[in-house]
Amino acid sequence: MLYDNRKYTDREETIRRLGYKDKTPDGEIMKIIENAENELIKAAAPRYIHAEYDRDNLPFQLVGEDVKSHLDGCDRVILFAATLGSGVDRLIRSASVGDMTGAYVTDCIAGIFIEKFCDDEADTAMSQKYSGKFLTWRYGAGYGDFPIEAQKDIIRTLDATKKIGLSVTDSMMLTPLKSVTAVIGISDNELPVKRRGCAVCNMNKSCIYRKDGKRCGY
Repeated sequence: MLYDNRKYTDREETIRRLGYKDKTPDGEIMKIIENAENELIKAAAPRYIHAEYDRDNLPFQLVGEDVKSHLDGCDRVILFAATLGSGVDRLIRSASVGDMTGAYVTDCIAGIFIEKFCDDEADTAMSQKYSGKFLTWRYGAGYGDFPIEAQKDIIRTLDATKKIGLSVTDSMMLTPLKSVTAVIGISDNELPVKRRGCAVCNMNKSCIYRKDGKRCGY
């Protein structure tokens, strides 16, 4: 399926995540941001895949108290994976050869892109599919005490390598890099609202707010 990639860039959020807060970047930085957005729009090939399972009959065991708590009240689970495709990896690698600023900005924009894609396309589609049910937000492998090794289980179970070109290395790095794996709970009853926090943010490892012991507000 083809998507309108322009929808998944967010200039204001990019500037904020680059650390400018209430300041406006100078003209040169704005040109770098605009160029990175345009190149990313052309390079990205976003795709996602998901499948539903009974919580007690998953093909692998969910490990970690955090993810189990996240799924409290849910008797079914959605396994989810999404990627922007290998073209984005090539774009970032190419930029890093002679333009580290451009590479950093592109990486930042790509992180926002994958989040918005999952929010705008995947979450919306699943909310429509499961109309009348209650879904948790996406809880990613590697967050809290949900082990990063679960990525292999999710990818294998979804056959994501064949279906959307997503795989994982022995060191648990997703390839393409701008990708996510997660679990989502399904319940027949309304679920308590839980803060999404850093667990679903693609920028959590390089976030300037987390480095200062703060949150961005999401």
